[in-house]
Amino acid sequence: MKKNVNFITAILMWLISYFYIDNTFNTYSLGFSITIFTTLIVGLSYWYIIEHGIEVSNESYWYMAYVLLIGLSYSIFSASGLRFIKMLVLLSSLGYWLLVVSNSRTSKVIDYNILKDLFMKIFIKPISKLHLLTVNLFFQVSIKDKKTKNIVYGLVIAFPILLVVVALLSSTDSTFNNLLNTFINLKFLENINIFYLVVSFLLASGFFSALFINTNEKENNNYKGFYLDKTIIKTILISFILVYVVYLISVSYTYLNYQVVDLKASQISSYAKSGFYELCAVSFINFILFIFSRWLVEEEDKNLKSLLCVIGIQTLIMIALAMLRLFVYIGIYGLTYLRFNALVFMVLLFITVILFIIGVYKNINYTKISVLIGSFVFLVLCYTNIGKLIISYNYHINNFNYYDYYSYGYESIPYLIKEYNESDNNEGIKNIIDNFKYDLNETRYINHTVESLNYLKMLEEMK
Repeated sequence: MKKNVNFITAILMWLISYFYIDNTFNTYSLGFSITIFTTLIVGLSYWYIIEHGIEVSNESYWYMAYVLLIGLSYSIFSASGLRFIKMLVLLSSLGYWLLVVSNSRTSKVIDYNILKDLFMKIFIKPISKLHLLTVNLFFQVSIKDKKTKNIVYGLVIAFPILLVVVALLSSTDSTFNNLLNTFINLKFLENINIFYLVVSFLLASGFFSALFINTNEKENNNYKGFYLDKTIIKTILISFILVYVVYLISVSYTYLNYQVVDLKASQISSYAKSGFYELCAVSFINFILFIFSRWLVEEEDKNLKSLLCVIGIQTLIMIALAMLRLFVYIGIYGLTYLRFNALVFMVLLFITVILFIIGVYKNINYTKISVLIGSFVFLVLCYTNIGKLIISYNYHINNFNYYDYYSYGYESIPYLIKEYNESDNNEGIKNIIDNFKYDLNETRYINHTVESLNYLKMLEEMK
């Protein structure tokens, strides 16, 4: 029975993966197709787990709902500036739901094992066993005779190549094509992209191996952690703290100099931009250092807790400095997707570091709280028209150029139409609008969103 379930799942996984690849590589906005993909992959995985006799916990349904909500958001907004992040979070959330529903998590609650579980059980181990899809897809026939078995293997190997050859030959001779059509309709081969077929097979192999491993292979989680001596950790923390003390003193000196010198807007913005992403990177490194310093010590003492608090406070100061620079830059040049996403990331990082500092002295599950806050904020962003907010902000502070609107995506269409109606010299705007209209008309319906369909209607009704 399990062999049949594996065989059916392998075939459907390949079809779903081909559907995903075909729509991902051919579209500006992923739209309804990602909602369908999410529903199909969740439904197939759920059916597979039920068929393997695993009892599904009530908790897993909450995770399933979260994954489906992310998938549904693709059908509403284009989310031009969040597309990569949304897909990354969607696949990560899908992976963690799989761990929950298959009861294969290291811990039964969200804690510091979440990253290890995602990295090892959803990424590393499945990659090491990509052959599982092939095994379950092509070698399910139980034949004792060796000669018959070899004939079957030969047919399996030859079949996909023969399909391609027959499709090519049928286009070279009408009689041969008519003869084939007498027995079978081969028109579907004309729409198959061989490259997509190969890529989707590899993707399906990853999906299937992750599902198979976490459902069938239960590992022993009684693992003794790796620890470092407290002196090593303290030395590392003190080294970072001293460097940051010197840096903060120098930053204060630079800031005071900027206050007494009359600078142009371009100089101020250059100062605000320079070092922002470096500060983000350092803050994130400190965040990782803070986590690992706690994980790698078997037993904390008062001095170590004090050092962790100091590095945490210094990280908060650097996050605040990065945000101040960003606010100065936004005030001069306006918002973009990158600046908006960076601002949200820094706010979440700031909250997370505060929780970790509290967790040094209070017995709280700071990892779970951080994940829940981050997940909630991300879901809110999925159902918010970020592009519209960004353009609206830039429009109202008189910091916009309609030539830049094309980089924002479809969200700029209402403002382009308004500019077109109010401007005397509107030939340039008309060209951009025509390009948007052409793109939307060329987009397949399955790759549209509710938002993009509304924009297409606006353009068609435009005088």
